[in-house]
Amino acid sequence: MTAPATLRMTAEDFTSLAVCHPSPTALRVLRDGQVSRRLLTLMNVADTARDSRPEFWESWGAAAWELCVRAREADVRAFEDVLLHPYVGVWLGRCLRDLNDPRPAVRASAECARLVGLAAAAALRAGLRPHLALPAPGALVWLPTLGVVRLAEGAEQARLRGDVVDLDGRLPALGEQDEPAAHGTTRCAPRRMTARPPGDAPPLSVVLEDTDPYRNAHGHPVLPRQTAGELRAWQASVASAWETLTRLVPERAAACAALWTALVPLRPPWTGQGVSSSAREAYGAIAASFTPDPVRLAETVVHETAHIAFGALADLTDLSDPEDRTLHQSVGGRTPAPSGPCSPEPMPTWRSWSSGAADIGN
Repeated sequence: MTAPATLRMTAEDFTSLAVCHPSPTALRVLRDGQVSRRLLTLMNVADTARDSRPEFWESWGAAAWELCVRAREADVRAFEDVLLHPYVGVWLGRCLRDLNDPRPAVRASAECARLVGLAAAAALRAGLRPHLALPAPGALVWLPTLGVVRLAEGAEQARLRGDVVDLDGRLPALGEQDEPAAHGTTRCAPRRMTARPPGDAPPLSVVLEDTDPYRNAHGHPVLPRQTAGELRAWQASVASAWETLTRLVPERAAACAALWTALVPLRPPWTGQGVSSSAREAYGAIAASFTPDPVRLAETVVHETAHIAFGALADLTDLSDPEDRTLHQSVGGRTPAPSGPCSPEPMPTWRSWSSGAADIGN
């Protein structure tokens, strides 16, 4: 794969991010930066696995990597869409950390095996119809952006034949409906929620992410697969919140629609207060407990998308001068507090930001 390009952000674009009104060009740089970061990390995972896990590489890894290359050549945008699935970032981080852990690497082998599912998803999204075995650590086949296939307990792999997963029954790998098969095997498809407010306000489209094995990255317990009734409640809540957001803070709507791609349902805490979170490795995802209050959810979306943008910017360039010991107080934090591991404690101190146009190499 070719090396990612150098990105450039102007002083005006940087300022737009600093004041939480990111310009379209600033948002494009953040997206391209995440693509580059994840592509470099994926290449690092492949190189490390090739050197340190030769048994995995010979049996699974080499073919999966070749399929990734073919998918990117066939449709680079489709490949990038898979790479930008929020929890691919979490997987990449865990996989690389496990590969570099000098202790016995049982977990590393399981994490590495997920590379095959990523390659298969990218190939299917790019219009390829590969034939290959799909390893299933924990009896789960991970196909980012396409969902998961839950196998019968004890099953270790399935088989992809074109666009069909074949194991005790044939399951379509593509589609937006859950598909059951024999002996407890089920494909759980991603379910999309949309909102189209009146007038010129931007539409919203996000996936309710309630099956991804890497979604538990937000510092709060996640909920299992939502029922049809719970999905309808989420859809109504999201639509009402989006109408509220576009009406009350329309200047933030375009950025929120661009940055927010997935919603993870969280278990409400015993206190009864709502919780929400963003995680730096899960670019695009907001995790939240359910609320029927459109103002509350709209506030959550604005708050967490600001964290998503900040985290993506911090992935590109240093935001402080290591020689400057000046401390500044952050204002505008909300209560009740925690919004997750990516969020600062109330009223923290920050060192001064760097500013000005900068070439961002990654």
